[in-house]
Amino acid sequence: MTRHVWAMGLAALLAGCAGVAKRNVDPTILQMRLVANEAGPDTEAMTLRTARGEEAIHVQKAVLLNAADVRRAWVDAKSAAPGTHSIGLAFNKQGAEKFEAVTTANIGRRLAIVVDGKVLSAPVIRSAIRDRAQIAGAFTLEEARAMARKISAAAGG
Repeated sequence: MTRHVWAMGLAALLAGCAGVAKRNVDPTILQMRLVANEAGPDTEAMTLRTARGEEAIHVQKAVLLNAADVRRAWVDAKSAAPGTHSIGLAFNKQGAEKFEAVTTANIGRRLAIVVDGKVLSAPVIRSAIRDRAQIAGAFTLEEARAMARKISAAAGG
């Protein structure tokens, strides 16, 4: 009986490991793409909505990071302005390496954070960043929770 229980436990463990290796990720939910200074054949016109209004930006079509690079997302209320919420992102190992390379190579440029085809933020990269990021914005708690859930689900987390 003990062997049978041990074998069942090992089979469950191996099945769980297989699920981790083959995450069912929807990479289109979250994309990080550079913002270009002007329109071109490799850019897409998008709109960034902020508290100050709308800004037309030219976002490069090349996706630098996506939901497959994220380990998890959460509502990060403590670092946002009072009454607003932001979304925290933790990258997996591959995502952290990619994000560090992207931010190191593009200091001074804007990085568009696109969720569900909409630009949520396009901050200027000020320094190299590795493990975590924040999508800052004037999100309500409900909006932030919904986005964090959607990104985590898309990332398989």
